[in-house]
Amino acid sequence: MLETIKICQKCKLHLYQPPLLDLPRKNAVMVVGLSAKKITTNSEIPLDNNTKSGQLVTDMEMIASQYNLILYRTNLVKCPPLDDVGTLTYPTHAQINTCFQNIITEINALNPPIIVLFGNIVQTEFEQKFNLSIGSAKNCSLPYQEKHGKCFVASYHPSYIMRSKKRREQYLKNFSSFLDKYTKRTAIAN
Repeated sequence: MLETIKICQKCKLHLYQPPLLDLPRKNAVMVVGLSAKKITTNSEIPLDNNTKSGQLVTDMEMIASQYNLILYRTNLVKCPPLDDVGTLTYPTHAQINTCFQNIITEINALNPPIIVLFGNIVQTEFEQKFNLSIGSAKNCSLPYQEKHGKCFVASYHPSYIMRSKKRREQYLKNFSSFLDKYTKRTAIAN
């Protein structure tokens, strides 16, 4: 099912670079960034560890493994939005809308129980498309809303978290606490 994303040509962004995807992982915690980066090797994935955002996700991955969970990394926009001179830019609303069906495809194919939304733009898009009202992340909190059998989690953007060692530590502590409560609650429900 993810093959349709790999060959997506709905907009001209694919001309710069094919869509960037992680290895499929069913029932994994999905972390959603804003847009793909320019890759330098064929082994790179969304939110790759060689970026500051990816370093945070790797820390989150280590915490998730303590709860027997794995992470799946993705972005709202699968190809890097580049300007006329090849500089990475923020994706336009039109590019996000065009690519959003790919996120829906990933969710349907991979069935993530938890979807972490990095940053205001990503959160707003999900809130509009899924009729959610999650609330704002404050002090590295992770507000969430459950809907459609999924737990949608609001999060600061990783680049903001990574600007402060104290903030990073607090965020990872809160992420661990969130997973602890979530796994206990779902274990009781099952």
